[in-house]
Amino acid sequence: MIMKGREILYGVGAIGALGLLCMLKDTRPFTVVTLPDTQNYSQSYPEIFTEQTQWILDNMNALNIRFVVQLGDIVNVGGQEYQWINADASMSLLDGVVPYLMDVGNHDYDDQCAAAKGTTFFNSHFPSSRYAGNAWYGGGYPEGTNDNSYGLFSGGEEKFLVLALEFCPSDDVLAWADGIISAYPDRKVIVTTHCYMNADGSIVKAGDPWSCSTYGCCTGECNEGTEMWYEFVRTHPSIFLVLCGHMGPPSGVAVKSDYAGSSIVHQVYQNFQYEAEGGSGWLTYYTFIPAEGKIMLYTYSPHLGAFDPQYCYELEYPGMPPGLPEGLVAWWRFDEGEGAVAYDSAGADDAMVYEADWVEGVSSTALRFHGVETSYAEYGCMECLLEPFTISLWFNASVLDGALISYMGSVDSYGLAIAFTGNYLHAGYHDGVRVGVPITFFETDRWYHLAVVYASQMLDDVRIYVDGQDLTETSDDWWNGFGNCIGRRGINMSLTRLPFSGSIDDIMIFNRALSQQDVSNLYMRHAQA
Repeated sequence: MIMKGREILYGVGAIGALGLLCMLKDTRPFTVVTLPDTQNYSQSYPEIFTEQTQWILDNMNALNIRFVVQLGDIVNVGGQEYQWINADASMSLLDGVVPYLMDVGNHDYDDQCAAAKGTTFFNSHFPSSRYAGNAWYGGGYPEGTNDNSYGLFSGGEEKFLVLALEFCPSDDVLAWADGIISAYPDRKVIVTTHCYMNADGSIVKAGDPWSCSTYGCCTGECNEGTEMWYEFVRTHPSIFLVLCGHMGPPSGVAVKSDYAGSSIVHQVYQNFQYEAEGGSGWLTYYTFIPAEGKIMLYTYSPHLGAFDPQYCYELEYPGMPPGLPEGLVAWWRFDEGEGAVAYDSAGADDAMVYEADWVEGVSSTALRFHGVETSYAEYGCMECLLEPFTISLWFNASVLDGALISYMGSVDSYGLAIAFTGNYLHAGYHDGVRVGVPITFFETDRWYHLAVVYASQMLDDVRIYVDGQDLTETSDDWWNGFGNCIGRRGINMSLTRLPFSGSIDDIMIFNRALSQQDVSNLYMRHAQA
């Protein structure tokens, strides 16, 4: 839910009844504060930077502030000492009072990331030694620097790990971060980095304005936001929050929520440097309310004494998203929109895409196959369809013919194929189960939700649901899978591969037989769209 309004709401500097100002319940167990892009304050308005950190001190108890993160571009010109002195003075108010980490932004490098990632001034004013005596501080990387760092804190009954990663982190930095997360398996993880999202809420990719590829210090050594998502963030179920700044104009906040497996990941851009007085003192803070299953995102300016309700959000607390059943083992969302890989959001069984087009789908993008054997996607997931199982997907057929998905199974079985052949949409399995839906039910050029639920080898335990309705009939044929493919069957030299012509989207595989209510919930996720 997003709380929006047209007018800024004004209040006192040390806040007690913040819930009234944003029309939200005043039940906030603990809070994390972010200071985005303070560069203009360090250069020209140091008093506003100090107002922000003083406000944090004044509200430590009222908001139960447990951690603070500066999101990079601490200064505007990394080679000018006076700006670092200003930033140091403002942040020093928090030393020994509240844990905080600093992200390195492109403006924080000695040459502003023109040719190298030099951090002489940053490590002079914010070295690891500044924090080493605090139990919450985990350490920095590379050794002897604070370019990348991590910290620990607890809020309520939860334990958290915060990672502060440099501007457009390298593979080595992400490998270090992988190791830190693995060392703390019992902690929920917050990742902060300067450049990750655009101001419109999309994830940064090569070629975007102000992306990593536009900086001389990043030649072959940096990961864009999209690479961080696919190669790092989504591979760790414990990551639930990614925070960044950097982009724009315009100023503001953008939220993008995705799923990694069955867990939600909120990704948030916040940046106000384009406002008056270098940002007007706007900051964001996140109040965690585990008992109510939500995180409240507030935008507040100590300088103005004001909230901006346009950027007041309610986020789901990390956990199973509503309407998504347990047991998800593979999930190809097809929301990449480009490229030769369809990533598995539930695991590591990414699918390779061959001669298929990215087109509009039921929520984001989908894959369109061309009805020829060379147009398909191939996945791994050899353990996905161990019985029982459920397959859920959306399809839009140009021609009512061909296989939507096939699965080989173990080496001594023939596998499964869900395919249009003859008079039915069949769901044939290696044990000879013959069920289907009459082809007369379907039309071309429209989206359908399909779920095949396989509880056991008993005929009555295999059901086919279309748009939430059980339409199962005994069919007149069945087809083996002969391989793990989407948009056709697998390899068998003597039989047709049944290529499909049309679009497929949002494939989920569960390791259990879903109930009809579960299937209905999956259908309703995209039915209105």
